[in-house]
Amino acid sequence: MNVTCNKFSDVITGSKELQATKSRALKAFAKNPENPRQIERLFMEKIYKGLQFNRQEITFRRIMREVVNEFEAGHFDALSANPIKIPSAMLKDIRILLEQDPVVKRQLHELLHGLKSLRAGQKRRCLDLLIYTYVNDGLPESEIREPNVPFLQQLDRSGLITKVLEGTLVWKISKNLYEANRKIIKYCGLSLEDYLLKAYSDELPEVKQKPKPRYEEIDQIEIMLTLMERRLAHALLSDAKSLHLKILRTQEKYPSLWEKPAKIISECVESLAKLTSAYMSYERIRIPYRKKSLNILWFWKDFWWSPETIQQFVRAIRSELDVKRKAPLVLALYREAFPQVFNFFKDEYENSKQFHIPLTKLKNQEIKLLHGCRYFWRENKYKEIADRLVNAIERKLRTFLYDIFSVLYGDFEHRIKWLDKDSKNYIVKNTQKDISAGFSLSNNEFQQLSRAQYRNIMTGVHGSAAGRRNWKCIFSTVFNNWDEKDLDNYLSMLAEISIRVAHLKDESIGIAEQDYVYKFMQKSTRFLMSINQAYLKLLNPDCFRYTIQALFSLNNFNDIETLTSIEFTTENVQKIQEVFERKSYIRIPLDDQEYIEGFFGLDFRKTYAILALLSIGTIDESKGFKIQLKIVDSKGSEIRARLSKIISWASVSYKGKQR
Repeated sequence: MNVTCNKFSDVITGSKELQATKSRALKAFAKNPENPRQIERLFMEKIYKGLQFNRQEITFRRIMREVVNEFEAGHFDALSANPIKIPSAMLKDIRILLEQDPVVKRQLHELLHGLKSLRAGQKRRCLDLLIYTYVNDGLPESEIREPNVPFLQQLDRSGLITKVLEGTLVWKISKNLYEANRKIIKYCGLSLEDYLLKAYSDELPEVKQKPKPRYEEIDQIEIMLTLMERRLAHALLSDAKSLHLKILRTQEKYPSLWEKPAKIISECVESLAKLTSAYMSYERIRIPYRKKSLNILWFWKDFWWSPETIQQFVRAIRSELDVKRKAPLVLALYREAFPQVFNFFKDEYENSKQFHIPLTKLKNQEIKLLHGCRYFWRENKYKEIADRLVNAIERKLRTFLYDIFSVLYGDFEHRIKWLDKDSKNYIVKNTQKDISAGFSLSNNEFQQLSRAQYRNIMTGVHGSAAGRRNWKCIFSTVFNNWDEKDLDNYLSMLAEISIRVAHLKDESIGIAEQDYVYKFMQKSTRFLMSINQAYLKLLNPDCFRYTIQALFSLNNFNDIETLTSIEFTTENVQKIQEVFERKSYIRIPLDDQEYIEGFFGLDFRKTYAILALLSIGTIDESKGFKIQLKIVDSKGSEIRARLSKIISWASVSYKGKQR
């Protein structure tokens, strides 16, 4: 453009061809080609007269150079819309126009208010990246820098950007935001890069305004520490607090400024492991000290409360991503997981003062049941507590009676002979009624009993000879923390409450019965724990014998003449061994006959006897099989076990070797 112009109008207007050339040039150099700025004519006349006065050659290039000099000096008033000085009234109008689209409004709200883990500076970084993506007409996937990854992820989650295929994968602003911005360009002459940060500046305060930030999570931990006894749980929680504070301060820096991303990952793992160990210590759950911190987090996988964020956190750490790319993801997941776990711990600590729920001797569904009851207790919903507990206890008791009588006495004919006469007749009568009605029969004859009959089967308080015998031979060992009257009183309570529940007498279980219901909750918890422990007691050397056949007893074998032996073959043992060889550990719910028979492909009694022999049998009893079952841990009536081959008998220690 070296054309010399003698008139100002030639420079400003010129021929159509010259105008088109100038328009293309201005648009090409515009920051946003969709909204190139228009320069006021009076401003151009001022520049033209200045060049004339200084007797300089007047060319299009020289005029544009003067325009640029004015802009570099901060003189933007020449533009049709000044992006530096946008009146506050106009900013309000722009924001109203932008948020007329409910989708855009929701997306911006999600970014600025929904992501509580992001600090103000990081939200500003997200908006900067959104503007950059728009002005450059997209951000190719191949050009994304590692420090920008977490901010792009936040924009993606809020829906403000989307991925499109244009030969290659490119990130672009959402369609709704694009259209809303076009409307603002039309009415206000300003574009996204001009107004976005200014329109939302009141929601993006500078981080520097808080030189000494207080963290709510840290405050909550400190409050809890002042309430806790100074034991191991207190020390572990204090360590977790220190690590968490350090991580929070690290998070304030942009990922590109992190000097040691691997150390940050390690600190996140250690912090969550300390918090997990603090909770385990508080609940008196054994902490595996020899395990690495990451492995301790697997505690939550099989726990009754299992947050998915913890599993995502572990998977992210074990991923094959580069450490620099992995660290922002790990930190983001950590920031979600830590408050989740701490708030759960805090709630359990507070609620346990009202009603403590033991964890190691209960199954997960039983823990959930009791948590639900505790919640209803706080809400004064005593009818709901009674309804849930009665149904759960009755199911548990019927299954347990069937299991324990099966293990001790075998088939139906051997089991039923140890029941009182009324119970026998009741079972036979209901069985015949079901057959006549065309119903399929359950293998568990105890399903036919009424709630009031359990007392005469399990105790002799009301004169039942069979009940007195069963108390002595079975249930005095199962419920060893109760005497016979205690058990009878609880079964009477169960029968009474179940009648009220069955007859829908809501008014009969109200505020006046709260103490009665509370005692029922306490006794039901002990009852469930005792039943669960009975399954484990059968795997105790005092309860098992094996010569050619196996026998179980809960009465030190004083009742040996009434017991029914269990036969199994070497092939049966090998079948169980083959199942164990396919897995490192196996979880076995000892109270689920159907599952055990389906999993091992053997009769329940045979499986139970083989498990007992391989775990507690003497050297002489199990010498021929050359394998040993080790029960690693238990939860309620469920065990976790592994099988190992015996290389040297001298190195094997059995609990039952002195028998």
